Amino acid sequence: MAASKSYWYYKLKFSIPGRIYTRLLHPGLAGDHKKALSYYGRILKAGRGLVFDIGGNVGILTEVFLALGKHVVVCEPDPENFKVLSARFSGDQRVSLVQSAVSDSPGYASAWLSPAHGRCLSTLSRKRADEMEGKLTNEGVIHFDQVDHIQTTTLDQLIAIYGVPDYIKIDVEGMEKEVLEGLTVSVQLISFEANLPAFFQETKEIINRLVNLYPCALFNCSANDETFMFDNYVPAEMIGKVLDSQSFTYMEIFCMMQGKQGQI
Repeated sequence: MAASKSYWYYKLKFSIPGRIYTRLLHPGLAGDHKKALSYYGRILKAGRGLVFDIGGNVGILTEVFLALGKHVVVCEPDPENFKVLSARFSGDQRVSLVQSAVSDSPGYASAWLSPAHGRCLSTLSRKRADEMEGKLTNEGVIHFDQVDHIQTTTLDQLIAIYGVPDYIKIDVEGMEKEVLEGLTVSVQLISFEANLPAFFQETKEIINRLVNLYPCALFNCSANDETFMFDNYVPAEMIGKVLDSQSFTYMEIFCMMQGKQGQI
């Protein structure tokens, strides 16, 4: 596992001088933020509201949601990522940090942590870890270390503490099905990641469960985090056809639970 950096290293990195230096060193970051702001701004009205960022990583999308005027509850179990989040957002009253994984039940679980790709591959899914282990990427070969006793909570528990969110974003590297099994409350908008084809069956099961729980649910999806496949939210069958085409290795699927159809 890569060497851990100190809290104060990250605190300096996300200070105003540190941010200026990072933007000068990596000028593409401003463009990435602008693209993400445009993408999520099309589904979330700017202004007050509550967002759950499940699998917050180092807070890139948390900053996007804040820019849209939201209060954000960020859940992240990876200790190094959580250190970054604490340094980045401590003292910001608009952000609630939760050092926990989200699953189908509260308690503790094993996790597989990886430093690759900004630690965005860390997961509670053994299947996902086995799928990615040993793959050669531009950062080298991916490896995972198993860590036991990672705390877990559920969406229902989070809602009991923070209230019903307007939007739940779920990006948990293969644990999306378990996360949504811990939700019994109606939420207007949810999105979840689908890693394909490995999690094809789990993705279909998620969609079926959402339809069973919320018969008026409508859907949309994106394969590039920039554009949407449909101009409006559509019935689940349309998303099923996209999945059945086996044309994509990744999708973000959006579910409008209350059936409030609108343009994307």
